[in-house]
Order: sequence, then structure tokens, then C-alpha cells
Amino acid sequence: GGNGVGLVGIGILNPAKTSYLDNQNAFIFDIKFPKLLSFLAERDMNAYVPGIVNLIEGGYTTNKGTVALSAKEKIEKGKAAIKALADYRKAVKDKDTAAAGQYRVTLEENFPYFGYGYIKDPAELIPHVGLTFYSFRVMVILGCFFILLFIITLIWDKKGKIANTRWLQYV
Repeated sequence: GGNGVGLVGIGILNPAKTSYLDNQNAFIFDIKFPKLLSFLAERDMNAYVPGIVNLIEGGYTTNKGTVALSAKEKIEKGKAAIKALADYRKAVKDKDTAAAGQYRVTLEENFPYFGYGYIKDPAELIPHVGLTFYSFRVMVILGCFFILLFIITLIWDKKGKIANTRWLQYV
């Protein structure tokens, strides 16, 4: 994470990097577009983009001006929301409107973190970086290929050559 973060256009991930906490470089080789990730994330070339460590440990200032919670804090709030929901249901079943109101307030305060309550270890929140990184690049390459194919098909169609161009029909 950082300010003015670049987007890696081409890169090879370092297989020796096994944890988000080790100090090894994430890439063996990379070519970045300077400040593009910050621009894509926040529409500002110098905007702050949190990294995996920042998302797990929290403490950074979000684009809304609030301080981000750590994964452990989000998990605790999620557990509080799950417990408040169970208590709220029990209070409604017992027709205890005062207690139901209190539990509902607690539930609404912690509801944005509800799903985190089912996470046992903050490391479970880290996606498979290699799969995400490489599949995104494959998606971009295929998207560019299909746009190029569409443009070529339009040009050949305008020239009236599409019916006689076998290679294009196969592609």
C-alpha cells in the first residue's frame, strides 16, 4: 500500500514470498504503469491505496476520512453482530420489546461487519494472490484480443471480404 501506487502491467510473482508479513519483494520482475492503481481506485493520481498488510492490520485513513479497523476488530464486531441477532430473535420470541430494541441497536451498529464474525483467523481474508493476479492479466489479454478481432471483422466486412476470408472465419 501507499500513495501514488502503480499498476503492474506485466510481472512474475515471487514464489518464495509465502506470507504477507515477510519482507521479500512480491515480484521477480514487473513493469508498472506509474500511479495508475491510485487513479483507478480513487480517481486521484496520488491517492492512498491500502495493501494486504494495511487491510489486515488497519490503522490507515480511508478516503472517507475515517480510520480503518484491523481484521481482528472487524471479526470481533462481526461476532457481536451475530450474538446481537441471536439475542434479538430470542427477545422477540419472548415478547421482550425493551431488550429487543437494545439488541437491534447493537446489531445495526455492528451489521457492516456481520460476515467477519464467521472468520476464525485474519489470514483467511487474504485471497490467493497468484490466482487473482494472473487471471486478471488473462482476462485483460482476452478482452484486448476480442476488441481487436471485432475491429478486424468490421474492416473486412466493410470491404466485402469477410465471406472469402477463411482464416478470419476460423478465428
